[in-house]
Amino acid sequence: MPTRQLPIKTGELNGYTVALTAEDHRRTTSLWWHAWSPSGSYAGQANDEDLLALLIARHRIDHA
Repeated sequence: MPTRQLPIKTGELNGYTVALTAEDHRRTTSLWWHAWSPSGSYAGQANDEDLLALLIARHRIDHA
């Protein structure tokens, strides 16, 4: 049965809303972090929380 892409955990990182999802990819389940800015714009997704922190920092710079 395919894994749904619904959030399995949510939280906050550097003021951004983050959600962890489990997604099917090539018959294996992968965990992905997604982030949204306080204004609601999508900052990106990564399969590593450290990379997500970098995406958030880049989003903050690009939207300053």
